Amino acid sequence: MPRLNKAKRAARSRAAALRGRAARKPAPSTPRRRPLPGPASTPRRPPPGALRVQSCLGCIKSALAGRSSGECHDSATGGSRCWRCSSGHSCLPL
Repeated sequence: MPRLNKAKRAARSRAAALRGRAARKPAPSTPRRRPLPGPASTPRRPPPGALRVQSCLGCIKSALAGRSSGECHDSATGGSRCWRCSSGHSCLPL
């Protein structure tokens, strides 16, 4: 492509400015996404309650698998299930 002299380049840029091309921003290639909600919007579990005298079967199995220490705590919200089983597991006493 041949190089244009200064006068032709200036004329083209003036013409483009008159058409509005110089002032217009190019459209983004992808649409912007909304930010995801942070961790503050997720519900949090209440802390464990008092330590139970006898552990339940679920807490013993969890300790044998290496996921916990085997301590069984009451649920802070009340009820008959322990803290670990309160998320929907069956709490069977030994």
